[in-house]
Amino acid sequence: MENADCLQAVNAYWSREGLGQTILDSLVATGENSDALIIENLAPVDQFHAGGKGATKGLAELVDISRNATVLDVVGGLGGPARTLAALFGCKVTVRVRAVYERV
Repeated sequence: MENADCLQAVNAYWSREGLGQTILDSLVATGENSDALIIENLAPVDQFHAGGKGATKGLAELVDISRNATVLDVVGGLGGPARTLAALFGCKVTVRVRAVYERV
């Protein structure tokens, strides 16, 4: 499979039309006020990896990330790990977001 075909297959697998609206509708259905959302409201969908936010924090502590660190979050989903690292450790984070999540 060529690189372009592989990328297209991965994007198709993870794509979902209306993802942003689905997330918003789910938050409202659980009682969240859509006019007063905060980043913590995204927690259930914001960390697409094993261990969630705790794993992000634990791995960062393991490698001793500091304020002077620069981190690259590749295929960053909604950017949860990147925001976590920036907020908890003060490091500079660059995120490479999947195309499907750019609209969310």
